[in-house]
Amino acid sequence: MLSEAIRLDPEYADAWKHRGDVWFLDGRREYDKAIADYDQAIKLNPNNSDFYLIRGACWNTRAHESFVAGDPANPVFLEHALDDISQAHRLGIRDERESGLPSGMHVFHEKLAHIYLWSPDPSFRDAKRAVQHARRNCELRNWPDDALELLAFAYADVGQFDDAIEQLERAIAFDRNRNLEKRQRMLESYHAGQKYEPRPEELPDVVTNRLEQKPTR
Repeated sequence: MLSEAIRLDPEYADAWKHRGDVWFLDGRREYDKAIADYDQAIKLNPNNSDFYLIRGACWNTRAHESFVAGDPANPVFLEHALDDISQAHRLGIRDERESGLPSGMHVFHEKLAHIYLWSPDPSFRDAKRAVQHARRNCELRNWPDDALELLAFAYADVGQFDDAIEQLERAIAFDRNRNLEKRQRMLESYHAGQKYEPRPEELPDVVTNRLEQKPTR
């Protein structure tokens, strides 16, 4: 259906974007096809922050999988991810200024914090930047428990364990039924002055449905 829409109107940027989502988000893992469609969507509408954000997420997912496979191109994929998410952030700021409406800016900060904390290539990790973005994510979302947990991870990464404990205890108090066992393990590590190394299943999804919750224009 989307391919037919593109055939009928090849200038329809949203159709290219949505077909890219099919390649990327529907479990097909056809990243080259997804990125090619996102490229075309951006070519047709270079001022849409959503397009850059989803392409950045696609590059990031590809980077994680290529790292596991030992692909030497991994750093290039991560650079593309950072470039795209940063550009989405810049466009989001512009959109808010022009419209006066919130544009879901927290998503950009959340994704950048994830990359700076858990990039598969250690050379891309930057704990200080992770703290900055994780804190801004909290501020924009009014400090929910998952954002507080992310901020705790970031504080621990720079060795600020007292701050990490404070934010994690706030997260637990906010929702005692969510990830309690993991958060208790995190607290034990932080009280011992150690970073918590999350289990693979505890890391945030490289692809998350929250990408689709950002308001569209």
